[in-house]
Amino acid sequence: MFILPPILVSILTLALFVSAGRPVSDKTAPRRGLAYNDPPTWIQQHSRTSPAGEPSQCRWAYNWGSNMDNNVPANLEFMPMLWDASPGNTDNWHRNVGVALARGSNHLLSFNEPDRCSSDHNSACMSPEDAANAHIKWMNPHNNEAYIGAPAVTNSVNKGEGLDWLNQWFIAYGSTAQQIAFLNDVMPFMDGAPWVERYAWFWTDPAFTGGTLTNFDGSPTELGHFYDYRGF
Repeated sequence: MFILPPILVSILTLALFVSAGRPVSDKTAPRRGLAYNDPPTWIQQHSRTSPAGEPSQCRWAYNWGSNMDNNVPANLEFMPMLWDASPGNTDNWHRNVGVALARGSNHLLSFNEPDRCSSDHNSACMSPEDAANAHIKWMNPHNNEAYIGAPAVTNSVNKGEGLDWLNQWFIAYGSTAQQIAFLNDVMPFMDGAPWVERYAWFWTDPAFTGGTLTNFDGSPTELGHFYDYRGF
């Protein structure tokens, strides 16, 4: 699990993009984004240069969905989100992703607050296992076309929610090779982010079947060796 102040959870989630064969992302470019509901009326001026000549630091936008309105400013990258795995969101997912990619997008977001279940139905409400299977089915086909974001969990500290849910999702989602690939992408970010003080993988019990770091003889597993010795 990642030990972070709850307020940083959503920031981290958007930063957890799995990279494989898609174009290299410009790490020096502005990273700020804009959240909006359609129509995109209220994002029109945020990406413009100010009257005083200040360049905007806003680079991308999302609307909790995958359909992009034609009036999204051309200089903002639209990031499609697969809100949940219901047919209403998956039926046009691949088509909408194709439209966004053709326009220049190279990031995809998955599942809005899947760790939260409430009567208002404003969150995806998915088990880690269901979300992992849906992620493999709907997100993985685009892993050579775009950076794929981890599910956007809440900042809850309750068991089975927030980072605890996300940790269970990682376990359900990944084989050893996939977990190593994930760590290879994420650990440099975690090691270099000035606001991350500590983080830990769950966990070292050899009996754990979801990605243990330790063999029964006490030696590191393949995953454990990578976790222990992957350099900064």
